[in-house]
Amino acid sequence: MPLRRVLSQGSRATPSDVNLAVESLKTDDPEVVDWDHKPDLMFHRGYSERSKKKLQPNESNDILVVVLGQDGQKVFDDILGLSGIKNRTMEKEISSLTGAQIIHDYSMASQRSGFARDSINLKVAYVREPEHLDEHDPSDYLSIMVLDGEGIEYSDKFIDWLEEGVRGTNSTIPLIYSFSHNVSIAVNNLDENQASLIAASWILSHQELLPQKQIDYCFQAFNKLFFEDLGNTNNKCRDMMNQDFINEYNKRDEELPNKDLSALLKSCKLTSAGHNYCFRYIGKILDLHKNCYSKSKQLILPNAFSGEDNPRAARNNWLGSMRESLIKANADGKLVNATRGLIEIHDRFDKLWKTDKGIIQNLSSDNEINDIFERWIGSKEVTKSQIKQLFNEDQGNYGKVFYGGIYYSEKQKFAMKYKKFNEFDAYEGLAKNFAPKYWTFFKRLFNITDSNKYGIEARNLEPEFRDRLGISDISKIRNRIGQNILCEIFLDFKKMGGVLQ
Repeated sequence: MPLRRVLSQGSRATPSDVNLAVESLKTDDPEVVDWDHKPDLMFHRGYSERSKKKLQPNESNDILVVVLGQDGQKVFDDILGLSGIKNRTMEKEISSLTGAQIIHDYSMASQRSGFARDSINLKVAYVREPEHLDEHDPSDYLSIMVLDGEGIEYSDKFIDWLEEGVRGTNSTIPLIYSFSHNVSIAVNNLDENQASLIAASWILSHQELLPQKQIDYCFQAFNKLFFEDLGNTNNKCRDMMNQDFINEYNKRDEELPNKDLSALLKSCKLTSAGHNYCFRYIGKILDLHKNCYSKSKQLILPNAFSGEDNPRAARNNWLGSMRESLIKANADGKLVNATRGLIEIHDRFDKLWKTDKGIIQNLSSDNEINDIFERWIGSKEVTKSQIKQLFNEDQGNYGKVFYGGIYYSEKQKFAMKYKKFNEFDAYEGLAKNFAPKYWTFFKRLFNITDSNKYGIEARNLEPEFRDRLGISDISKIRNRIGQNILCEIFLDFKKMGGVLQ
């Protein structure tokens, strides 16, 4: 096996051997061996037919993430950037990543309990002492994922907890991931009968994993479970290592010599065991969740986003439809006063704020602001070309005037005082969304969709979104988080009265 040879050679590996190892990681199937075989990389220790026939995996809609260690919560909260942030927890981050939070929020908003009933719930348990394990029953879960913040010394007690939990239930846990190396060693020391009574399949750490690497694998595992083809257990294990190799390779200095070897040494640290097709036990449950997530997204997002993979292109298509709706409304003699107000505030406010913002700051009443608008507008008519020019399109991209532009906050406060913008509230088409009260949403829409291209460096990205997108260096994970944030802001927009299509 080229990969195992290169990993054992380390810095002594030749460029040719490294190339073969990289190709092996991408394409080779791990070798399936019997349970008595010594655990090793790119091997899958399989159960015998006798053991597989006895498997009765439990059915559940819950996944448990166990965080081990006295300081485990702090260790992983620090890595995720959650320390000191209100209302954000590891449980919420994972629930958001898997789409469970979106399904729950949509179910609550629409009072459609079936979506929540069929979705998978994520729970996080912080186990500071081994006795804290007794607060949870492992047989209640579809899958258990183990993170270790300090290299715990009570791995045997963890195994005892698993064995006691499934004893007498006549069922096993479908899939356990152990990113704790000490727990993985304890699993590898089990005989086949013990292991098969606990879990149908295992993915284990082959070497010690730093907490950051555990989180990387954890997020990849969830992304693989919920959004990619499941495949065999051993191939899933290899795919996670390959994705981690790609991530390590891409984040290293381009000029670094032997960067592919360095990335291999950092990434190839997992192995698998048990039933190699455990997904026959959990595939149906995962498919129900995926269907709920897909339907929720379709109902939350405008059609332009459901049918377009590029969120920035989807945004532009949707904004274009909004502009056409405003043009039609004015042609029908509707929203004329409100549209005049938009044209004038976008034309005049920025100039006035730059030259003499004191005039605006010193206005003491709503009536004064309305009087200013009336003077600006006069008896001017609104033409189709004016609307097109204001909400212009530049090489397929619509300008940020949709949310007020550079002085958005000050302009929004000013605009909210103009009474004739209330015309938007009574309108039922897409043009309703031009109301200044929705500008905050549109600012977020631009920033979140821009983040798909620019990441956390997207201009004016709010700190909350920057923190959430920054919990992983893996582009797939960031894109997934960005998609879910997009659903969240559209759900809030819809609750406010915004129109999707």
